[in-house]
Amino acid sequence: MMNWDETKAKSTATEAKADPTHLAYFNNHGTPVNVDYNMFLTVNVNYKWGVLSKDNLKVIVKKAAGTPSAK
Repeated sequence: MMNWDETKAKSTATEAKADPTHLAYFNNHGTPVNVDYNMFLTVNVNYKWGVLSKDNLKVIVKKAAGTPSAK
């Protein structure tokens, strides 16, 4: 989990030891994402009146623009 101000460069993101503000996925100079895929996450949000929990939250990751499809 990361803390990151979206108005600043992604390189300024820092690891959050507690109370993260963002789930960040950075493909730093790795293989380009050339196909769409799904990530499934378990999320717990603590707030003033309790906890909101969601299992298998689906996050759709879209392929990077301009990358060829792997076939």
